[in-house]
Amino acid sequence: MTIDVKWLSLDDAALTFSVSMDTHSVELDGYDLGALAILRDDSGNEYSPLSWNSSPGGHHRRGTLTFAVSASLAEARYVEMVIRDVAGVKERVLKWQL
Repeated sequence: MTIDVKWLSLDDAALTFSVSMDTHSVELDGYDLGALAILRDDSGNEYSPLSWNSSPGGHHRRGTLTFAVSASLAEARYVEMVIRDVAGVKERVLKWQL
């Protein structure tokens, strides 16, 4: 199972990522990243998803994950996306330096 995440855009209120999930053994349509992902900065602030926009795809799913952010993110050195409980993996952490 692979999950690829690419940073798409940041504006005053939202941070958007492109997410691609691929597997040959797990049905991915039941995973709602809007409920399973959070964004965390180096100060410990957590940001919740505004939306997870994805069409069903079975074993290959792609979508856009958008997080609400605040002005405190402008002072952060890095952000981490934490994706929990997808395909038997308790936690995946992806990190971007700012």
